[in-house]
Amino acid sequence: ARVPRGSGLSDPALTRNEIRNGEARGAAAGVLPTYWGFSTGDGLTREITGGGVEAGMSYVEVRFSGTPTVNYAALNFESATQIAASEGEVWTASYLYKLIAGSMSNISSLAVRLAQHQASPTGTVTAPDSQWRRASFTRTISDTTPDSARLRPALFLALTIGQPIDMTLRVGNAQLEKAATASRYIPTQSAARSRGPGACVDGSA
Repeated sequence: ARVPRGSGLSDPALTRNEIRNGEARGAAAGVLPTYWGFSTGDGLTREITGGGVEAGMSYVEVRFSGTPTVNYAALNFESATQIAASEGEVWTASYLYKLIAGSMSNISSLAVRLAQHQASPTGTVTAPDSQWRRASFTRTISDTTPDSARLRPALFLALTIGQPIDMTLRVGNAQLEKAATASRYIPTQSAARSRGPGACVDGSA
């Protein structure tokens, strides 16, 4: 879960959350958070069913239901052209998640995707249950070309065509940072935000 306000916990190195709206602001039933979006998922109903705050953490609830005609669906935490990357850089994407309704039935895996236009590797995470869990995935950027030097982090579902699904997740604390591991969450609402070495994490925006 999110670090409590005033805890005084710190990180030793400079880091920056490049996702402009990790707090999922702007979300409402039927309305995606600002800058977020869905990818593919043909045949499915993909919808934001609500949002709120739990233990000081902002979240959205997203439902995927129906019978897919493609083999994946994704909830993107940024636009496709916002975050620039260079050859050899190491990046880590992360988010918090838990199961609210439905199940993983007919869903092959839940993952973190860190797409690079022409390459979209994923890292499989623990199946969701009623507990908050942090998903993270780290990759080294390679084979960048003018049309693939942008990163797009996402929650990713691997599906089987023709097999119906119905699952609702609560999702929050979306983060993408140029680092080899996931650091404490840096809240963002409308722009990327940095945290300097030793800075306290107070949950403020």
